[in-house]
Amino acid sequence: MNSLQKLLKLRGISVQEIASKITPNYHMVQKNIKGTYRTKSVQQAIAMHLQLTWEQTFGPNSQHHLQKHILKVIEKQGQAKIVKLKTQLLGESSLQEAG
Repeated sequence: MNSLQKLLKLRGISVQEIASKITPNYHMVQKNIKGTYRTKSVQQAIAMHLQLTWEQTFGPNSQHHLQKHILKVIEKQGQAKIVKLKTQLLGESSLQEAG
C-alpha cells in the first residue's frame, strides 16, 4: 500500500467515491492511485478532490508530503478519540474539573 492509498484509507475516502466525482472510469482512477498508470489530468483531479496540489500528491517529493499529511490525520483522529473516550468513560463533569 503506497502513501496515497494510506491517506485515502485514513480519511475514509474510497476509490469509487473519487471516481464517481471525476470520471466514469473507475479503473483509471484506481491505477493512478496505485501508481501503475499515470494520466496527469486524472492525477490532477484526484489531487483537487483531496484539496492538495498535483506536486504534493504525485510529484517527485510527494511521498514525503503525503507522509507528513498522514501523520497530521493520525494525530487529529487520535485527539478526537481521546476526547470521545474521556467523555464516554469519565463524563463531561470530569473533563471540566480536569481542565
